Amino acid sequence: MNINQGMKVTFNGIDLSKWIEVSDVQRNIGQNRKATLIKVGTSNGKRFISTSADEGTIVVKGDVMYQLVSQRRDLAAALATDEPVQLIFDDEPDKYYMAICDQQTTMSEEQFLGEAVITFVVPDDLAYAVATSTVTGSSGTDITINNAGSAPTAPVLTATMAGDNGLVGWTNDQGAVLQFGSSDEIDGVTKQRSETVYHYTFDTEPTDVVLNKGAVAYATFNGNPATPNLQDGPFNYTRTPGTATPASVRTADTKWSGPSMSRIIGPNSAGTASGNFRFVNRVKFGTSVSSYGRTEYNLTHNGKVVISLLFYDNSSGLDQLVFEGTVGDQHLFVDSLPRNYYKDGEYDFSISKLGDQITFRLDRVNLGGGGVEMRVVDGLSDIEVDGMTCWFTGFSDTPGWTMNWEDSYFEWINVDYWNDIPNRFKAGDVVVADVGTKTVFVNGVEERTLPTVGNMWDSFKLQPGENTIHPLASTWAKPFTAKIEYREAWY
Repeated sequence: MNINQGMKVTFNGIDLSKWIEVSDVQRNIGQNRKATLIKVGTSNGKRFISTSADEGTIVVKGDVMYQLVSQRRDLAAALATDEPVQLIFDDEPDKYYMAICDQQTTMSEEQFLGEAVITFVVPDDLAYAVATSTVTGSSGTDITINNAGSAPTAPVLTATMAGDNGLVGWTNDQGAVLQFGSSDEIDGVTKQRSETVYHYTFDTEPTDVVLNKGAVAYATFNGNPATPNLQDGPFNYTRTPGTATPASVRTADTKWSGPSMSRIIGPNSAGTASGNFRFVNRVKFGTSVSSYGRTEYNLTHNGKVVISLLFYDNSSGLDQLVFEGTVGDQHLFVDSLPRNYYKDGEYDFSISKLGDQITFRLDRVNLGGGGVEMRVVDGLSDIEVDGMTCWFTGFSDTPGWTMNWEDSYFEWINVDYWNDIPNRFKAGDVVVADVGTKTVFVNGVEERTLPTVGNMWDSFKLQPGENTIHPLASTWAKPFTAKIEYREAWY
């Protein structure tokens, strides 16, 4: 049976008017404040030391009618909570007290009418707004909160990560700081690595190359356009297994001819074609005093040779080899090599670039030593490479070298890359700091391992009026979404 007269009182979500018609409510005015005083000597009065708010008391009186025994039992069950819960009066339905029933609830019984006296204790002696107020922003910006209540209130601070982050921090206009994580944590470090663009061992014919259409350094004989040198012929992969053997038929005309192989060289992972590199080709050759031979190892850009290593013998009377290096239109060196040292055998022909420094090497495989030419070329660091062409030729129908191309590779070196370091927080993580309970939750789970030394919880309550809070993330992190939730409170 419901009693629908008098003030409506709701406790722990239960309407007490089911059992009691409220006739009197004593909520008092403001907080129950107590001052600490001390007597000093024989002086009059006492010295003020401090003041603090004590618990408050709310007394509700009302009549219980009809079926007193069952009404008394049901009302007792509704009042029996183990911790403070919301207590709401219908003359202020937008506010509640966190209260718990205290002392013995008394009820005098007279025939069919009983008068009950319920005493509630409010530990913090404050009334709170039923509705939660919310303000949002992002880390790195000030967030302004207007607390319309008359008492300080503890907010709940939520940070939702937009990416890796090592720090969730909050400061306010009272000079207080909350910090979770580490301000020293970094996102990662820049490291360097080598990146192989291609590596041919010539066990089989490469499928990503173009034959006889490359850019070469010695395109015409003696620089005469009327006598172009010729890129022609295939490479044989079965004559000497594991090698690409130039196979061309030369005629009795005054020109150099033989097969070439070209391919594209893409930029490094940093997106640049002007990075440092190493370009290496291993060739086994045999020759004699009367034999002619020429090999070119060219790096190209937009169809033009930009760097070239040349190795040749263009004389039938001198028993010597020539080692030459070029960058653009500059012939950096032309070295005549003695045949008593540079004998038939395997050689690594390599070009390496490091900033403005270019190094050409001719290394004798398994024999040790070789030729090294190093130069500093202004502007070399800006030269781009997007292709390579290797060309193996003989002259006219004269005796030629025997050549076996055994290995070829190009690699970008010293390529900067970002080595990501796992961070305390990652994208999507939600970090909640509850100022009222001084607890931190990460993704809904209380987190006790976060560094929190020196956090100023008690100074982080929102004061009546305007407040400013500044959320902070790691300097390198994407700003996180900040949300501040609070309930206004009144004395």
